Amino acid sequence: MEFIIGFCIIIVLLFIAGVSVQTIITGVFLLLCAVLAMIFIFFCYSLLLLAMSKKAEGAFVKVDKSPKAQFNVAYYNVKGEEYPCAFPAEPFFQKKFYPQNAVYRLRILGKSGRVYDKYAVITCITGFLSSTALVSVLVYIMFFYA
Repeated sequence: MEFIIGFCIIIVLLFIAGVSVQTIITGVFLLLCAVLAMIFIFFCYSLLLLAMSKKAEGAFVKVDKSPKAQFNVAYYNVKGEEYPCAFPAEPFFQKKFYPQNAVYRLRILGKSGRVYDKYAVITCITGFLSSTALVSVLVYIMFFYA
């Protein structure tokens, strides 16, 4: 919320400083392009890591705080070791998505010690497809309406 308020204040200050509306709109559009490009790159990187991972089976253990981030992730027991999932756990449907002692087919990254469960795979694929579509629309707008 603070980001949106700060963004609006910056736009108002630019308008008061005499920057044209056309320049402000162009700047906002370029900022949007940069954010969408970063999202696209993130999902490309995630798919690359997913492709480099190895198949494994693991039992769901718990949902707990991630060791490297500030969100909760699912932990899986694979061959006696606990591994955190690469993506956050769904907080609202935890009992439905993560039943106790369920065995999952996972993709494991040996070096980083993370796993991709089926929800992380779905997130990677849908994120990649939607970010590709949005970047394509922005490129189309840039070339045909600019």
